[in-house]
Amino acid sequence: MQAARPNAPIDLAFTSGDAGALINVAGAAVLSASPQQELASNFVRHLLSAEVQEYFATRAYAYPMIPGVPPVGGLPRIDELNPPEFDLAELSNIGPTVDLMREVGVL
Repeated sequence: MQAARPNAPIDLAFTSGDAGALINVAGAAVLSASPQQELASNFVRHLLSAEVQEYFATRAYAYPMIPGVPPVGGLPRIDELNPPEFDLAELSNIGPTVDLMREVGVL
């Protein structure tokens, strides 16, 4: 957006100790029931390679998950953020979120 409209009235904000600094990483794993254990393990290793992490950072604007691949666009490194401290398992109850989305007409 900013590349197309440099004067657009938008910016990034990273706050301290609250959701503005929250990083929630997606996961990948090899299921024990997989008949292709080696292939699946190789794929997970590939996702964590510098090449793929650089792709995610430069094309998808995701935070790289391995050392040595910096974030793009002047973003702070993950270790420079001060995220809130809470158990992400608490986010498993999506009922209140769904209720709120229905209330405002998103669903």
